[in-house]
Amino acid sequence: MKLDWVIQIDDDELLALKNTDLIPKPGILQNILKTIPADVSGLEIGNLEALPETIDVTHRFREITLFKVRNVGFNPDMSQIILLKNKGYKYNLYVNGKQMVRPGINGLIARGPHGFQTYATQTDTAPARLKFDNRATSPTNLLVILHYAYSNPSDISSKAERCPLDEKYDMLRGLRRHEINLQRQKQQAVMRVLRKCWPIEFDAEANMAALLGAASTTDFFKRRIMLGNAGLITAELNAQRLARYVGPRTVLVPETSKASAQ
Repeated sequence: MKLDWVIQIDDDELLALKNTDLIPKPGILQNILKTIPADVSGLEIGNLEALPETIDVTHRFREITLFKVRNVGFNPDMSQIILLKNKGYKYNLYVNGKQMVRPGINGLIARGPHGFQTYATQTDTAPARLKFDNRATSPTNLLVILHYAYSNPSDISSKAERCPLDEKYDMLRGLRRHEINLQRQKQQAVMRVLRKCWPIEFDAEANMAALLGAASTTDFFKRRIMLGNAGLITAELNAQRLARYVGPRTVLVPETSKASAQ
């Protein structure tokens, strides 16, 4: 099988059209990529963070349509550790976007989960620069990565399971809220371990909430992730700091709807 392009998309991400008014149609991505000059290595595509508006989301791609808008381009050296201090909807888990490249480039290797580089140089000791499409008419301006990191409290719990802890930290599980301050020193010790699992502080804090039990997980989700204030959402949409993306919901029609339509 011949591959024309490669990009790493996680299971909590979608590659979508940046224009929120366009409904994706079959073949639209292929048509967009055909416009890229042959001497261009690839595209640098920005990402947006999904903002659930309720606590009971069951299908992230169909139900979540609200996203935080930002004007940050791709920067492979920015890494994933940047975190805007969380004030409601003002958080990002990563802000450096992702690269889509032609896989036939000589010496091409992945540069982490977000980008690529090539060692096809005369000395093979320093990476050569890939050429990306930075034209004003570039398809980069048509595409966006939609990142659905935490859609409900259970996402916090399931993600926390990826970071195994030593048994001595199990004492933190199920602590009642009035006991938490008494265990501050133990929590700090656990956070040092969690930071080794998660380069992003927000993920480490979410993992800590999961360790403290279901009530703490739900509270963290409501305070730090969910945006349920309808008035604030309307104001931020009008200010273009938030945006609606209904394309995924339109394309991913529930199976029951498909069956009833036949």
